[in-house]
Amino acid sequence: MTIRETSHRGLPTSASAPVGFSLLLTLLAATLVVPTPAAAQAPESAGAADAVTATTPSTDATEPAPAKMTARELEEKLEPLPSPDLAPLEASVRDVILLRREALNAHIADGTVAPIAEAFGELGFLFHAHGLWPAAIACYRNAEALLPEDPRWSYSTALALRDSNDLEAAAAAYEHALDVLPRNPAAIIALAEIRLEQNQPEWAKALLRYALEVVPESPAGLAVLGQVALSQKRYAKAVTYFERSHSQQPAATRLHYPRALAYRGLGDVEKAKENLALRGEAGVRPPDPIQDEINERKTGERVMLLEGRRAFAARDFQAAAAFFQRAVEADPESSRALVNLASAQAMAGNPQAAVENYRVVLEREPENASALFNLGVLLMQAGQRDQALPLLEQAAAADPDDAEARLELAKVKTQDGDLQAALGWAEEALNADRSMQSAWTYAAQIEVALGRWKEARERLEDAARQIPGQGLIIHELARLLAASLDVSQRDGEMAVNLASSVAQAAPTPQYLETLALALGEAGRCDEALQVQELAIERAAGTPVADRLKNDLARYQNGPPCRPPFAGGS
Repeated sequence: MTIRETSHRGLPTSASAPVGFSLLLTLLAATLVVPTPAAAQAPESAGAADAVTATTPSTDATEPAPAKMTARELEEKLEPLPSPDLAPLEASVRDVILLRREALNAHIADGTVAPIAEAFGELGFLFHAHGLWPAAIACYRNAEALLPEDPRWSYSTALALRDSNDLEAAAAAYEHALDVLPRNPAAIIALAEIRLEQNQPEWAKALLRYALEVVPESPAGLAVLGQVALSQKRYAKAVTYFERSHSQQPAATRLHYPRALAYRGLGDVEKAKENLALRGEAGVRPPDPIQDEINERKTGERVMLLEGRRAFAARDFQAAAAFFQRAVEADPESSRALVNLASAQAMAGNPQAAVENYRVVLEREPENASALFNLGVLLMQAGQRDQALPLLEQAAAADPDDAEARLELAKVKTQDGDLQAALGWAEEALNADRSMQSAWTYAAQIEVALGRWKEARERLEDAARQIPGQGLIIHELARLLAASLDVSQRDGEMAVNLASSVAQAAPTPQYLETLALALGEAGRCDEALQVQELAIERAAGTPVADRLKNDLARYQNGPPCRPPFAGGS
């Protein structure tokens, strides 16, 4: 059972670039057109020079962060956290903040640096989402002090400073963030917007040229270039930029207002009126995963969903269900909270409650693909095939890219004995997601059930080429090469090489059994016997051990000790 609402967001935790951003600022400064002294309020060159001087880092190499620190070292490294007033917040948000502070204290007591930094960052996101700027900034600075190479924390500091309207400090923080991750378009554009607000349009323009090198035709970059041109009364240029931005992002109705001002400046009254009538609230901004992370924490329902997903990923399904229940209480109309609650209940061993909750979701949203799929899977597990099948078919119809629903339908058709239909659904799953290991292996297993060993081998070899290094695929291919009923498809030595790689990575009874089969096919009976005995030892106390023991005689009596059949798994 999977939660389909989950997503992973965030900047990469490390990056390298040929030049730091402070050096880039120096190069940009050399390209600026310095205004004459008579120009009103235009100290761009002086401001730029100050910015470069203020943010040029030391040339000394940064010492790598230690893995652990003592309490004394941490006390010297970290700044104290403010204690903001949590009373105005939703009760669920307060609870999570307190829980996160407890987790932070536990990590500090342990002294391991990376988890402490992550805990500071998570707490900072929560403070930030609810406007508690000083506490958020202190958290981000502590996270950065512990892991300065992680670009998230310097950038998050810049976001919080800008949100708290400390523009000069925010500008310096953005420049520092860009030293860590120079090709971050969201930071470049934000810095350009600040420089424009500070009446430094030439600096803004130079930054935006760089942003458009990083992301050509960036709608957000073009929109800010339009604002720069508008501020300089270059109305025709402003119109061009706004139109290029709007063509990339037609839903950005907020662009109509500055475009109306530009047309008014050109004397085109009709175009100005037309754009004023179309203005709206939807703006344009560059993709910003960190801002998205913060926004996810802005309501009690969202905070509880995030906590539930973390618990679910850690396989603490009881805790996940408790968090998702709180999300439902925070927003009783939230279908995603109810889907996630049902999924956690199913995994926690309460399938009846899960079924009831999925049915409630489908009463509200009959086309909810996650509820259709998950309810279909639960009903199949309960042996209610006739009820499950139409739900899975609806899930597949609702989302043409839903590979999981198509693979589940392949399994249903296999149980029905309709292998051709099963193969068709497995191939549809592959068409939806070529990286889905289980779809490749299941399609090959159907080919085997149809007696098409050559086609099964070709399919698995194709999978190994398309998504190399995948353990499930390597194992299936090794087993086929070792024990195909079509002896012409066997290749003992190749099977040994493949089976060895997966058995070394994960020495489970199943993988060890396949390695023994491969060694037997290769005529290496003594080695096969040793590996089979290890597989039996690993499977002790399970029914698998008895089946594995039945094959011992073949290896003990060999050579030859070739497997006569594929065997079970």
